[in-house]
Amino acid sequence: MIFAQKQIYNKKQRTSIIRHKKSYKILYPLQFFAKESQGL
Repeated sequence: MIFAQKQIYNKKQRTSIIRHKKSYKILYPLQFFAKESQGL
């Protein structure tokens, strides 16, 4: 029972990490361009 719950938790963690990485790939360039435009 506990093992099954742990597996579900790990799966949720993994999907949230993947989702975060995807949004990071989108957000990071935007932040970079914002910093660059502020620098100019």
